[in-house]
Amino acid sequence: MVKVGAEKLKGNETRREYRCFQPWLDHAALLAERFYRECDDDPFAYNETASVSLLCSAAIASGQLALAEFAQEKRGLGRGRPYVGGRWDMWMGSDRFQWGLEFKQIKTRFMPDRLEQGLAAAWSCARAIERTHADQRLGCLIATPRGEGAVYHRALANLEAFAEGCDYAWRIDAGDGHCRTFLFFRTV
Repeated sequence: MVKVGAEKLKGNETRREYRCFQPWLDHAALLAERFYRECDDDPFAYNETASVSLLCSAAIASGQLALAEFAQEKRGLGRGRPYVGGRWDMWMGSDRFQWGLEFKQIKTRFMPDRLEQGLAAAWSCARAIERTHADQRLGCLIATPRGEGAVYHRALANLEAFAEGCDYAWRIDAGDGHCRTFLFFRTV
């Protein structure tokens, strides 16, 4: 039987992000396990929007305030980076500290260059969040490997190796090993 929870793969345990993200992601694992147990379904297996909604629920369950997929101005491209209409994937925080989070999700071909492209895209979106709107901005890549055999085990090895180059990384295990999800964070 696989332990339900979030295992830190990379990150400084003295930092605020670790202290707040560990309980958040432990709650995400518990919610994913409940989905699997009650619905025989993995909520991380769909798409980025579904995954972020579960992560938002988990943030609230862990004691944070959180809001997902909401309209908010962001910095545009080009000289001077003017404000443009946009959306944030997720805001999380309290009266003490706030995070602006942008996500990308991949479900296949977990090669190092593809993982880097996904995290770089999330980081770029997080960079567009105005720095005065959140204390910390982070890009996050959600990776959801599924399957068995050599290809699956190679994907797991690539994902665990990729964690070393991130600021923070966790692996969520739920559903008796059927719901394995990796989250890789890079701060702006």
